[in-house]
This record gives sequence, C-alpha cells and structure tokens, in this order.
Amino acid sequence: MKPIHPDYFSRIEENRRPSPSVMKQIEDLLREFGENGRDLLEAFFGEKV
Repeated sequence: MKPIHPDYFSRIEENRRPSPSVMKQIEDLLREFGENGRDLLEAFFGEKV
C-alpha cells in the first residue's frame, strides 16, 4: 500500500474552500446575523473575517 503524502489533508482543506465570490456572499449573509455569524464563519474556515 502506498503511503499517504504529508500534504494530502492540507490539499483537501484547500479544495473545500469556496471561491472568493462565494466567500463574499457567505460573509454578507453572516454579517446579517451579527457577531455570532462572524464567529461561525471563523470556526468553519479557521481564519479571521
């Protein structure tokens, strides 16, 4: 069995990230939910909005 490349899982993470235009739509939607929406986005994508 072939070993898993060390970057395998980080590549999956990169591939699941939506396009910048979709991110903008998500941010606009979550902005309507206030700070809780922002926290949800940061928790899901692991970065500051």
